[in-house]
Amino acid sequence: MNIEKIKKKFSNKLRPYSFLFPYSSLSYLSSKTKKQIDILYFEIFEILKIQNIVECGAREATASIEAIKRGAKAIAIEANPTTFNQVTPKSTDKFTKINIGLSDTSGKLDFFIPKKNTTAGSSTFLPKKKLDFNLVSVPIDTLDQVTKNFDLTSSPFSLWIDVEGMQKQVLLGSKNILKSKNCKFIKIEVEEREFFGGQLWLDTDVENFLYKFNFIPVFLDFERTYQYNIIFVKKDTLEFIKKNIETSFEASVEKDFSFFDIMKFILKCNLLIDLKVILIKFFGKKFGHFVAKILGSKSSKDFLNRNSKE
Repeated sequence: MNIEKIKKKFSNKLRPYSFLFPYSSLSYLSSKTKKQIDILYFEIFEILKIQNIVECGAREATASIEAIKRGAKAIAIEANPTTFNQVTPKSTDKFTKINIGLSDTSGKLDFFIPKKNTTAGSSTFLPKKKLDFNLVSVPIDTLDQVTKNFDLTSSPFSLWIDVEGMQKQVLLGSKNILKSKNCKFIKIEVEEREFFGGQLWLDTDVENFLYKFNFIPVFLDFERTYQYNIIFVKKDTLEFIKKNIETSFEASVEKDFSFFDIMKFILKCNLLIDLKVILIKFFGKKFGHFVAKILGSKSSKDFLNRNSKE
């Protein structure tokens, strides 16, 4: 199984609808898979008797909190100093929070925090264009070094990674723990296209890298257009969790993909977006946005205004 095969397994179920309703169909798929991926994660967590979780890009540390409920210990790593102080829970005997950025080297690095929301999850080392940021310098280190004193690899552990475009740097800085036989599985957010300025790795780069450490993808969600989460597991764990993976697919697509449910969802969506997607696909961005602007799309109006100034 690879990423493309998993995507096709999902998208084939929506093929009759996705041609006419590309945006709404993807939104429907997103609604079905976003919760299921986390359900599956913690099912695997319990089956493999995970003792520790490392949450990278923790914010409010929701994954760590869930892991602790299941008897594990958690390390929550958050680069944003404002989020770390205001949002991330306080350390306890089972929960350790660390205010540091993760990379493939140690030192300091400029970190960009949105001015309008200083604790936003979009804070990043790789800012998107045309957004207003406050700039702060934060310490960085490798995940191998940050976890060095926690005796992490002596018992089964898992990773939860949401690092806003820094997948390459974070994974390169995690080689030692990825090699460990006790690093059982990973959930990681990835992108199909460059989403952040200067982003170095996309989804297939992550897949190819993790394959070298015997990790294979088994499930994914459709969180956003071009951005989603994947669960990777060590090959030798597959036999223990195969049934749970199949059940997750069934819960996401097999049982609930009825014609009436899909159409009811689609009719609640903004069908103008579907029309715009189709027009852009067949006639190009300029014409697609021009028609959508006439029909009342504010985003298309903004797009045309920006491009007329360039």
